[in-house]
Amino acid sequence: MRTGSLFWKIFLAFWLANVLIIAATSYLVFHAYYNSDRYAQKQEAILHSAEQIIERFEATPGAILSGRESDRRHPPRRGALKIINEYNDVVFTNLPADAPAPTMTEPISYTSHSGQHYRIYFHDHKAAPFFMQARRGLVVRLLLVCLVSGLVSYGLTLLITRPLKQLGAQIQPFSRGELDARLSDQLLARRDEIGDLSREFDLMINNIGTLITSQQHLLHDISHELRAPLARLMAAIGLLQQQYANDDPMLQRVEQESEQINVLIEQILRLARFENTETLPTDINPGELLDSCLNNTCFEFPDHNLHWADRPTLPVNLHTDATMLAMAVQNLLRNACQHTPPGSEITVSLARRAHSIVIMITDNGPGVRPGELEQLFKPFYRNGENSGFGLGLNIAKRAVEKNGGDIRVANRDSGGLVFTLEFPING
Repeated sequence: MRTGSLFWKIFLAFWLANVLIIAATSYLVFHAYYNSDRYAQKQEAILHSAEQIIERFEATPGAILSGRESDRRHPPRRGALKIINEYNDVVFTNLPADAPAPTMTEPISYTSHSGQHYRIYFHDHKAAPFFMQARRGLVVRLLLVCLVSGLVSYGLTLLITRPLKQLGAQIQPFSRGELDARLSDQLLARRDEIGDLSREFDLMINNIGTLITSQQHLLHDISHELRAPLARLMAAIGLLQQQYANDDPMLQRVEQESEQINVLIEQILRLARFENTETLPTDINPGELLDSCLNNTCFEFPDHNLHWADRPTLPVNLHTDATMLAMAVQNLLRNACQHTPPGSEITVSLARRAHSIVIMITDNGPGVRPGELEQLFKPFYRNGENSGFGLGLNIAKRAVEKNGGDIRVANRDSGGLVFTLEFPING
């Protein structure tokens, strides 16, 4: 859990508030008690006892009275009493000589019936600081207060942050592109502010999902409708080439532009199919599939040097959709060929790790800036003035992730890019 997370902020706020409330309440209760009539009655009782002791002292001249033997062994804090006559002699005390002196009141002057003057001291809690008054068992009390307030604060914090964490966890699939993700009924049924927030999020997710799905369908429908006039245009170009010279530069330019439009429409339709097509996984040999992809790309780009960097024979098959995986690999190989000069070396390697199979495609092109690496997988993103429509890498990413794999890209130290495809395996 992060140090600066909302959980700790709320927890510390609740905890501090509870401790302050408990401390303030204790002080007010303590202060109210010692300003009550009960405390005044206690003072009167102590003074009455002092008068009786002074009468006993005067009845027995020269004697110094002391408390009970039990009082000397266990000096009472609440009943500590000392009486001194006008000659500064201790007439009475119920505290042993080695006992620590408690906080005493200011002396009260008293004149007996015989006319002698005395000073009476007694222990007063109110004269001591608040925390000194409660010093007996203070550490235990503080620990108990911290423990109780901590448990209360922890429970209140969980009451607030737990549904927020659930809300965040249930929104994450939508942020990964799962447009059918929805919040749980437990969050939506809440009747507090978190429930209101959850319902707003669910409505937003539903509206955004509907909007994106509508755009995808619109793009698919437009692309599909464009294929018919494009096919007629290509047929007309063919007839013109038969009627006029085949080397007419204008006809060649029209044919080239028509081919690019055809490729774009094909990629858009392929991208749309990925959103609505379920995978058909089968057990395939990854080495044989990569052989086929290399052969197809070598035929398409004969001026590039495509070959294996490491061709092991793996004793395990990969359970995936062969068509989608082949499309992803060929898109990556084609992308490498399109962005490297003729004669460039492009290598493919295959390896098995503890619980996965890893395919690596490496080129020695110029690479890209580190901040643009993750942008390469976004649809219609083009790096600089490079050719293409920015859909090939996005199609490759969707194909890999739809089959439970992961795709990453990084710059090589020696120049160029390396694409890493990793697929989990069982056993």
